[in-house]
Amino acid sequence: MKGFFVGKVSTITACGVAGHLYLNTILGVFGMSAVPLRTLASLKASQATVSTLKSRHATKKSNLSRKFVKRTGRRLASSALAATTVGTVQ
Repeated sequence: MKGFFVGKVSTITACGVAGHLYLNTILGVFGMSAVPLRTLASLKASQATVSTLKSRHATKKSNLSRKFVKRTGRRLASSALAATTVGTVQ
């Protein structure tokens, strides 16, 4: 009786592993994956976090480029002023 249950459990386990590998292989061909619902929910939460970070990064990048443009104008003006004063003084 014990051997019967061990045989059934091992057969079911082997079929489950083979089915899992087969399913993931077929889905992998199409670039998909089989995941549990808990994992899917955490992936959605992670995706929301990543999109928030991306939008923040884009905002900071645009602010930095504006600051760079402002500083560049000041630097060019001071360089031009220095060049004119150096050229006139002998």
